Amino acid sequence: MHEQQKNVLNNAWISSLLQRVDDLRGNGFRSREGSIARRYLRDFDMDWAQLKGKKILDIGAGQAGFAKRAQQKGIDVVSFDRAFGYMGLEEFKPFQGVPYIMGDAHDLHVYFSPEQFDLAVSKSALKYMLLTSPENPATENSIEDRLAHILHEVELVLKPGGEFRFDGEDWLGVLYKEYNPLNTPGTPTKEIAAYGLAWAQKVNPHITLGWSRGKELDKKPFFIFSKQKRL
Repeated sequence: MHEQQKNVLNNAWISSLLQRVDDLRGNGFRSREGSIARRYLRDFDMDWAQLKGKKILDIGAGQAGFAKRAQQKGIDVVSFDRAFGYMGLEEFKPFQGVPYIMGDAHDLHVYFSPEQFDLAVSKSALKYMLLTSPENPATENSIEDRLAHILHEVELVLKPGGEFRFDGEDWLGVLYKEYNPLNTPGTPTKEIAAYGLAWAQKVNPHITLGWSRGKELDKKPFFIFSKQKRL
């Protein structure tokens, strides 16, 4: 191949690569919000088309990355977290472009109207809601009672037929002492996920198991609580 032809091909490849980078920037994948939103969609097996027209509650929203990206897509997400306890006013300013409510998820009915949301998600907050806290005497109850209480609160703000999708690693890290997501590499086994599902269904039979998108070895479990439709 002549040197001139090589240069043309190299320039074309570089141009294509730069265009791809620009496209990714435009789609938000190079931004923090885009990265967070991409994990939500992957880990909860969702896509933007599926979420169109739905009112969504993000429990434990942190820096509201999912809500920000959803807003760009025309999707309504309300972020909820006990953020005031660890963020100052300056840190909170970036979140002022999206609905953000600070409060205790043990009392969702205090902050929201009944049957307000089509979908609730929790990426990493459930373990904190389940752990014993001196600020919340109710958490002195058994883990079964704590989970039942959280599901009850979420159910109050979900519309009939609505869903609550919560992180499987987060949940199993609290439930199953042999599995610790902080120091165990790889995806939890299907046996462990099945154990977690069987345990959760003793608390509420309307919980099912889902798997994230991705290659088989990279898939992670998540759990779905479904509010039953009225007969």
